[in-house]
Amino acid sequence: MSNGRTAQHSLFSSDVVVMRSLSAPAAASPRRSSACTRLNSRSSVAPRGLAGSDLPGGGQELVEYANTGNLRKLEDLLDGAYAQEPQDASSKAVRVAQLRTAAQRAMSQGHVACLRRLLQHGDTRGYDFGFKLGNNRSSAVEAAGAGRADICRVLFENGRVSTEVVNGFGRTALLEAALNGREECVRVCLEFGANVDFATKMQGNTAAHLAAQSGNITVLNILREHGANMNAERFGDLKTPLTLHREHVQKQMHAFTRK
Repeated sequence: MSNGRTAQHSLFSSDVVVMRSLSAPAAASPRRSSACTRLNSRSSVAPRGLAGSDLPGGGQELVEYANTGNLRKLEDLLDGAYAQEPQDASSKAVRVAQLRTAAQRAMSQGHVACLRRLLQHGDTRGYDFGFKLGNNRSSAVEAAGAGRADICRVLFENGRVSTEVVNGFGRTALLEAALNGREECVRVCLEFGANVDFATKMQGNTAAHLAAQSGNITVLNILREHGANMNAERFGDLKTPLTLHREHVQKQMHAFTRK
């Protein structure tokens, strides 16, 4: 990873916190008087880096190890340079931002052990990684849609992220998993108490609607076994999951008979 650049990822994207030292002052112009030069040399102060830049790589090494799943080196950093508590609020904010970025990279690459270790480090120090606020709260929704059940489990543990947070489309992790046919993610969401009949505000779709519409019978059966309402009517066309399921089967049969 190169300094000063912003890395973009399709999943759990975040700006990498990169600490750059302030550039040294330009050399004194030869036209200046010797008295002025002596004054400047006495009053000048060595430039200081930004808060937290005293840590290895200014946070880049931490993010790199999380991104590549190098748990051993990640733990060496956390137990070494990152073990010392920041001395001021500014340094603490930088520290939390670095850890949060590293956690997001671990999520995006599916490095569960690294994610757990980073969260454990933050929990013992009372750091808030912000998974319940802003765009980070949909991390579990995106993980569910991508089929990363192990990541969902880590995020749902101890109530770190609620199963009922929604993404920009108003879908919870359960709905996103049902829509994409992620069976194991559906099971994890239900295990942690997800509302099986949660409906989107715009269309009134439940997880059962989405599973039936996409033709995923296995997911539909999992939802039904957990008490999903198969007769819930969505807005507009008032179709139920059972109606959508029948329509999907009829389309398949029609396509089969035309061959």
